[in-house]
Amino acid sequence: MEKDLKLIFGTEKQLEFADTKDFYMSFGMVCNPNIFTISYEMNKKNGSYSNAYRLRVLSSCRKLLTPSLEKAVRSQNRINCNEYVEYLIDNYNVVEKSGDVICNITEILKSIPNEFVAYFMKGYTSNASTTLSKDETKKISYTIDADLNLYNDLEEVAIPTISTKNEDKKDTNKASKSSNKKTDYILREITNTYIGDFGEEKVYMNECIKLKNTSNNPKWVSREDDSLGYDIESYDLAGNKIYIEVKSTPYGPTTPFFMSKKELDSSKKYGDNYYIYRVYNLKKKCNKYYYFILRGDVEKNEHLCIEKENSKVSIK
Repeated sequence: MEKDLKLIFGTEKQLEFADTKDFYMSFGMVCNPNIFTISYEMNKKNGSYSNAYRLRVLSSCRKLLTPSLEKAVRSQNRINCNEYVEYLIDNYNVVEKSGDVICNITEILKSIPNEFVAYFMKGYTSNASTTLSKDETKKISYTIDADLNLYNDLEEVAIPTISTKNEDKKDTNKASKSSNKKTDYILREITNTYIGDFGEEKVYMNECIKLKNTSNNPKWVSREDDSLGYDIESYDLAGNKIYIEVKSTPYGPTTPFFMSKKELDSSKKYGDNYYIYRVYNLKKKCNKYYYFILRGDVEKNEHLCIEKENSKVSIK
């Protein structure tokens, strides 16, 4: 167990964690804004006894909670435990500013012992496995698949060779057969957006962990501006700035992808500091997700060929 780690909070033990792993997995969930909100309520202004921190869990996410968190939830989906939030602020780079409690994931990761980062990430990404429900596609609704082990790091592999293409053709042939059915364009667009966002999130988290023990932080810039020609600004371990474009697919590693003019221009501009992270097999339920890196000017990359008329990129 980590030295001096506190596991019991509140005068009436409102929040009690089973062990160190439970603490960090629960902490990850608390930091996820799609599961929890944390606020500081100025109750004294309204005549109440004291000001207080409030943790509120989204009702649709309660089934994701660790037993320790679920046991602590009270009316209106609240967890009332000032001592716990104050402990996070004092020890884990959580910040309270003007009534807002800010959980900056890149700063928090730097405060967590290396051996427990995976447990924190498991909690933090608990609802990242949101996927389209097969039973409710007409409603275009989302459901939670809690069985995917999304907290595992991405694993880098070598750039695939042409021999890999036979396996990928099987996947694309299956997709072609299914496309004979009437296309739900709204559903397809949501699915494509989900796959893209999911891949970007995995790469961003991977970069956070990579830079955990450095003074640099990655930025997921495409969340605010998707016209830059890349998705993430990060750094290599030598401290050099790199520009990452994430290309995600539910199919195999040699499945072709498309590049926008801005992306192609950015690859020329940044040269060897421009990285394409090709993340693949994202529809499959597995413990690992894989990617390979294509570096530099796309049009000069020896591993790639580009169809000029539509900027379709394929592995040679």
